[in-house]
Amino acid sequence: MPGQGQARDLPNTTTTVTGSTKAVNFKSPHLKNAVYSNEENDGGSQENNDGNNESNEHESDNHLSDTTDDDLVSTSNPFHCISTFLDHPRRPPHGLGSFLRPGSRYIGTQQSGRCTHEVEVEIKTIDPAAAIVSGYLRIQGLTQDHEILTTYFEGEIVSEKYSFFTRHADWGASEKTDLSHWSRFAPFRANQAQMRLKSYVHKDYLSQDQVYMRWKERFFVPDSNITAVEGASYAGFYYICFNQVSGNISGFYYHQRSEKYQQLELSHLPDSGNFYAIEFR
Repeated sequence: MPGQGQARDLPNTTTTVTGSTKAVNFKSPHLKNAVYSNEENDGGSQENNDGNNESNEHESDNHLSDTTDDDLVSTSNPFHCISTFLDHPRRPPHGLGSFLRPGSRYIGTQQSGRCTHEVEVEIKTIDPAAAIVSGYLRIQGLTQDHEILTTYFEGEIVSEKYSFFTRHADWGASEKTDLSHWSRFAPFRANQAQMRLKSYVHKDYLSQDQVYMRWKERFFVPDSNITAVEGASYAGFYYICFNQVSGNISGFYYHQRSEKYQQLELSHLPDSGNFYAIEFR
């Protein structure tokens, strides 16, 4: 999330209030088989099904800086994809590895010109088969009015399904843009002779030391109805290189009207993330 620019329109969402927790039931075709973090299985889906939800509320942007975990997007049951896992046991339900799984958290900074902002990222869902992740990105000190801003993002993993070349025209990235950003990652440069080819297919990404992703912020949380905050924007997206060995994340933010190569550097927080156990009888 850079400091300036125009925010994009939000995806189709429905906002409900369940008790003291605000939930955003977003319609995302990519996440239907995703694995979710355990904290979202503590009654959230049951409350949404009891038929007693309160009427919709709209919260002002003054609450953006007061975001807590209870305010964040409520998603589906974490065991939604167990049936898929049983059919394909080679796909572990807990994600890509020991560092990247639902509930994993990362802390670090984003460098924008002379300004450095503290950033925290939390992974919420992972669908290894579909090569899709989602999560929250929190950034501090970006604007004077909001000490902390949180956005929900969806990410696509470079794999057999997604190439190194961005296929979303509305993201504004050309092939030249893609290559100039990916080439800033040393692991990519080491193999760029083949990775730069349009015909290249990045196979078996789960076994690679580096996982490449694109993260696209979708809306602010807790209030997804807020489409713009003065001094902040999520109109662009991040090029991400995740090191499965160290758990470190490097990234670069891109938007046509933003400062070039705003750098994201994150480290994995120990003991964060959830594992799921399945007992066979």
